[in-house]
Amino acid sequence: MALLMLGGVALGFLPYYAVSRAMQSFCASLSVGSPVAQAQTQAIARGYEVVTGSDGRVLLKAPQLAPQVPSKRGCELRVGPTGTLISASYSNSL
Repeated sequence: MALLMLGGVALGFLPYYAVSRAMQSFCASLSVGSPVAQAQTQAIARGYEVVTGSDGRVLLKAPQLAPQVPSKRGCELRVGPTGTLISASYSNSL
């Protein structure tokens, strides 16, 4: 019985784990010096939300998996004055 319950809990958290790993992989794949517009296009194609800030930051947020649970996972991009990527970092608390 306990094993069945443990399996149910693991199955419930699997989508959150998969989304987190996919976002981490995507952030790591972005190359410094590439155009930020290219990263935004790739993010939209993967179903990520793109939030542009006025302070030279762009947030790429993972999709919300449940209506009651807002997504905090994402990638923070720092943008240079020429529109190129300076840095990309994954965060669990956007």
